[in-house]
Amino acid sequence: MVKKQQPNNPDTPLELSSHADEQPGIHQAGSLDSFRVLKAINNCNHALIHAVDELELLNAICRIVVEVGGSRMAWVGYAEHDKEKTVRPVAQAGFEEGYLDTLHITWADVERGRGPTGTAIRTGQPAIIRNMLSDPQFEPWRKEALLRGYASSLSLPLKTGSTVFGAITIYLTYLNAFDTEEIQLLTALAENLAFGISMLRSRKAHELADEELHASNERMHLIISATGAGLWEYDISTNTNTWSDKMWQLYGLDPKSIKPTNEAWINTIIPEDREIVKLAVQEALSTGGEYSCRWRIPDTDGKHRWLMSKGSPFKDASGTIVRYAGVVIDITEQQKKDDALRESEERFRMFFVENIAIMIILDPATGTIVDANQSAADFYGWPIEVLKQMNINQINILTSEEIIHELNKWKWESLNQQHLFFFHRRADGSVRNVEIFAQKIEVRNKELVYDIIYDITERKHAEQALQSSERKFRSITEQMAEMVFVTDSNGSLTYVSPAAEHLFGYLPHEMTGHTFTEYLVEEDISMAQALFQETLLQHFHTRIVEFKFCRKSGALFDGEVHFQYYQDNKSAGMIGMIHDVTERKHKEILRKQYEKELQESEQFLASIYEEVNHSIFVVDVCPDGSFRFKGINPNHEKLTCFKNEEITGKTPEEFFDHDVALAIIHNYERCLQEGKTIQYEESIPFQGQQSYWETTLNPVRNESGHIYRIIGTSKNITEQK
Repeated sequence: MVKKQQPNNPDTPLELSSHADEQPGIHQAGSLDSFRVLKAINNCNHALIHAVDELELLNAICRIVVEVGGSRMAWVGYAEHDKEKTVRPVAQAGFEEGYLDTLHITWADVERGRGPTGTAIRTGQPAIIRNMLSDPQFEPWRKEALLRGYASSLSLPLKTGSTVFGAITIYLTYLNAFDTEEIQLLTALAENLAFGISMLRSRKAHELADEELHASNERMHLIISATGAGLWEYDISTNTNTWSDKMWQLYGLDPKSIKPTNEAWINTIIPEDREIVKLAVQEALSTGGEYSCRWRIPDTDGKHRWLMSKGSPFKDASGTIVRYAGVVIDITEQQKKDDALRESEERFRMFFVENIAIMIILDPATGTIVDANQSAADFYGWPIEVLKQMNINQINILTSEEIIHELNKWKWESLNQQHLFFFHRRADGSVRNVEIFAQKIEVRNKELVYDIIYDITERKHAEQALQSSERKFRSITEQMAEMVFVTDSNGSLTYVSPAAEHLFGYLPHEMTGHTFTEYLVEEDISMAQALFQETLLQHFHTRIVEFKFCRKSGALFDGEVHFQYYQDNKSAGMIGMIHDVTERKHKEILRKQYEKELQESEQFLASIYEEVNHSIFVVDVCPDGSFRFKGINPNHEKLTCFKNEEITGKTPEEFFDHDVALAIIHNYERCLQEGKTIQYEESIPFQGQQSYWETTLNPVRNESGHIYRIIGTSKNITEQK
């Protein structure tokens, strides 16, 4: 809207100078075309009429001011109410080229707030810069403005009533612009714009209010539907009631046969509740306050239903209460829950107060002792009322930081219960060792911690003594060659001494937890179990039995078990030790076997010596490899003149001359080596004369195949020789 002038190419930057005629595109003077200003105002008014969006309106106004009014650039800024009182650009049109990003304008009374825009917002009056080249107030923005061909500007405040909420700033390319008439016309434009913005905001607020009202009505409808609420209204001046359909259903009345009166309502209430309801109504009417009451009405099953009503007063223009309106809902189920909760709380209260166990209730958020029973008062030495004024850090000897950490576990770890051990201080200064079973509970929507506390000081002393005893026990058993063991009542090994490794081939921890029968041969298990149960039931003391056990390698060994009933404070079982008696058993078996063989031999000899008509002698092969005569029969006695009692039990060396004994032993050993019957001739001196014998040796084997005896027969062949 520059008269008889065309602006320079907007892309050509201007050099700073104090002389306007040296600045390309900047002119010494000019004036706005009133016709174009009026046309711009008209177009703006048209935009205001059709505007539906605030931001779209602002951009449209700026565009009209530039395109119709002929301005270089126009923008709108809103005043922010932050600490710096920032001016925030919201709309612009024309040759801007990033200028607004360089402004950093405030409407505070500081250097960057004394330009046209900040001044217009702060003062509520138009602010003019007629010469950007020389006006000192425009110094912070001069360089960027001249680069874009701006020479003068006018900022007009945007107001709602007396409150300024922003400004529209218009830039021209010539100096000394904006005379009085132009300012008046553009001020009118700004006022129309501000009015339009206010109208849009008001319209938006009404729309939002209508939407909120609609949503509120929808929510109310849903709430009433969900709760089954009935609506009522009581007109005080006419003493009349209005009930919704649901009200009639709740009261169990027929709207066709009765009018909605206070009397009809009161008659639905059971007699014992009517007086309470009447008093609640009278109090509300006399004080003008809120009305709230609950009562019972008979149900069809002979029981009662609970109803609750709440109402609010409504006043006329003079402030006089003219009516009450409210709702009625059926709270039967909620009342049952409330009654059950009260009964539960009462049971808990009785359990808590009268229990002999020490009980306190804590607030985990603060550590405050909310409640304590008489047992707690007796134990700690403080009255209940004093305990309820104390914090747990006055009892627990942990540091404050440690106590806070323990309390925070309820929140951080989402725990419901804990098993804890602490030291608690009593009123007399003594410190006791306590065990605590803590449980999270909820009382009136508040999370608390319910503690049951046991004094375990004496138990701890006993445990320490037991631990000392156990250390001594282990010290002794770990030095014993015999394996010491302890079982529980199920026969599972709970302790095994280190000797287990030598005896069984297992490390102690490999056997612990297993039943003792797992290490027995199958044929001994039933007997071992019977003895174990008998020992437990009869509480027998030391018993000694022998079992055959199996080593880790699979090898078997004989064990002598000494065991007895065992009981401590926690459990019962068996304690004992196992000694390897395999070697002893082996020797015993050999001895018994030898005795048996001896007996059998005696019986055998007794049967053959008298009946067989041959010269027979019996020689035993001893375990050490020597030979000992078992006996000779009568016929051998006759031929040799030896007596059975003289030779029996003697070795060849003990009975014969040395050389003869060596010859006899040589033949016996040859029989053993060959493992079969041998026959030979031998010369033996008898009674000073040499005699010749034909001898046969027969080896005799035991069950394991070993030769343990030689039976020989001899025939005198001296005459033949």
